[in-house]
Amino acid sequence: MKIVDKKTKAFLKEKFPKISSDELFPEEDEWFHPFYSLFFLSVFDHWLTVEEAESEVFHYGQIEKQLSQKDNQAAQIYFEREKRLLTFYQNLYGLYSLYEHRGSEPNKDKFYTFETTEEYAERCLKSIREKDFIRLCVPELEVVLNGGFDLTHKIFLDKSCSIGKIKELATSCGLFIL
Repeated sequence: MKIVDKKTKAFLKEKFPKISSDELFPEEDEWFHPFYSLFFLSVFDHWLTVEEAESEVFHYGQIEKQLSQKDNQAAQIYFEREKRLLTFYQNLYGLYSLYEHRGSEPNKDKFYTFETTEEYAERCLKSIREKDFIRLCVPELEVVLNGGFDLTHKIFLDKSCSIGKIKELATSCGLFIL
């Protein structure tokens, strides 16, 4: 990854004025944000009940331990779901300029670009597998995508923008907007 130049950083800070972790995830009410509308990108078509979650959600750590088993249905299901999310992120990379944001405090932001598609795919896979969450800025769509748990990622969309293009891309990959 390569850190962006000062001009690009200034552009991104103007485009995404409240992007640090502290600003995106206010403690008092995570569901309300003054700048962004919150949506979720998921492999599931609805919010799971506790019972559904217990039977439907498989974590990569669980699957990794079972990979030696030849006929592991849970692993097949997990990898099919993981592939849908990875396809979404790869398609996004092919269509738009993407910047990874790192920084939890205001004014300590760092933005990075990806130097290769392999580097980007590896970074996305780490996030999907819950090892290190990614925060992607997509200036053309005025959206911030934040990795999340249980194959469900957060979408912060500028309140003046439409979810249409993200929803279209998600649907084409077999994903859902909640």
